[in-house]
Amino acid sequence: MKFYSEHNEDKWIAKNLRLPKKGFYLDVGAAHPTRMSNTAFLRDLGWKGIQIDADPYWIPFWKKKGFNLLSRTIFTDTTVVSLDVNKSAHRLTKVSPDKKDLMVTTTTLNNLLYTNCVEHIDFMSLDVEGLEYDIFKSLSKRYWPDILIFEYDTIGKKDHRLKKMLDKIPSFKFLHQTENNFIYYHTERIYNYHRSCWRYKYGHVGSEESHPCYFCGHNLPMKDVDKIECKVCGVMICPKCGKCLCTISDFQYMTLCRIHQKYCCRLPKYEGKIELELPYDSGLVKNYLTTIQTCFDAEKKNGNI
Repeated sequence: MKFYSEHNEDKWIAKNLRLPKKGFYLDVGAAHPTRMSNTAFLRDLGWKGIQIDADPYWIPFWKKKGFNLLSRTIFTDTTVVSLDVNKSAHRLTKVSPDKKDLMVTTTTLNNLLYTNCVEHIDFMSLDVEGLEYDIFKSLSKRYWPDILIFEYDTIGKKDHRLKKMLDKIPSFKFLHQTENNFIYYHTERIYNYHRSCWRYKYGHVGSEESHPCYFCGHNLPMKDVDKIECKVCGVMICPKCGKCLCTISDFQYMTLCRIHQKYCCRLPKYEGKIELELPYDSGLVKNYLTTIQTCFDAEKKNGNI
């Protein structure tokens, strides 16, 4: 696979995150279709999307590649602003407070997504030269993307306001930082599984232990927990069935959370059986019971219980 991002952001994402085979992206501040592009690798994979840039200069480059570039200026409201085009810095284009010759009408990201009938965004790249915080803050929650990459360094001027905002929202998880960009993942599945269980909390998990995968029963060596864990949910990705918290159904996820909270987080009170109020996924209980028993026996042997 070929990669195009300025600092290998796309390569990191492809290597560490589970991407849909046919997803939808939004590229705000797209500029050139391949040069320093965060979304070109997704187009190579067959993804569909919308690319936007305030500078019409880039339109022929996109047409040559067979794609349409929306030449629109995205702002926090609909108004008239001045654009400053820095031709000496890759045609860096930004909204300027100075009234210059190039005056344009803006649109909001909400309006643009609504008029284009966008329902869900799998991947968003936001590069709007210092306005990342303002524009994302004004974006409706219904359009929050699964994966968000945004610029925080505009020619040496750093802006961490959007990062500070996202860090306060539990459903956003910080994943990676490069010289210019932050990468976040948005998911309602925020239960930090093995990092919050009773034994992990006190550092009692033995490196020689093996726990069965809750889904297929394959033994997972605890010594490899940090090597094969999912970057998003923090749970080991089973090398046999390929599952982690990100890949299971909502019903399975809620079942695991209930078992985890009731037993793993209260291991000293475990009495050798699992009892849950219905409904729950009974197929997960057998392998989970083996895991809890392994943990309980180890703690009892070491005198911790």
